[in-house]
Amino acid sequence: MRQELVRLRLMTDAEYAEYEPYVIADYAQRNVAAGTFTKSEATERANIDFARLLPQGASTADNYLHAVEDPSGERVGNLWYAIRHSAGNTTAFILNMEIFAEHQGRGFGRGLLHSCAQDAASRGARVLEIQILGSEDEKRGLFRSVGMVETRIVMTWNLKDSGEVEGER
Repeated sequence: MRQELVRLRLMTDAEYAEYEPYVIADYAQRNVAAGTFTKSEATERANIDFARLLPQGASTADNYLHAVEDPSGERVGNLWYAIRHSAGNTTAFILNMEIFAEHQGRGFGRGLLHSCAQDAASRGARVLEIQILGSEDEKRGLFRSVGMVETRIVMTWNLKDSGEVEGER
């Protein structure tokens, strides 16, 4: 599927009202699956992060919340990215992207990334980034397929739950 077959449209107020609780719960669940936080910690952290990242909701400057549509106008997913300015560089950072389960495997994810890149470039971004949690290995293939490369990898060893560390030097 070519990227022009995926269209980005800014979310309506009603779509955003539906999306907000969903994306908070999804972010919390992904952090639990990755082992980053317990369920209660993840939910609290997700609410704090969301309030910090979108203090004015969908109207927060430099944040773009899109419905993703196929050529017929059917909504097939969501995209949220933010433009960040740092050290003379402008980066678009994807905070959330999703192709709904019933639409996966049809090229919409790749098309979403191409459309996001075009939209972000039109807003001055020179780089597109996304963070992948440790439990999301399957997404790496998609990101690599459009030319993204890994630039940072953080690995964690939970010492509290590991009996292997005690007494070793």
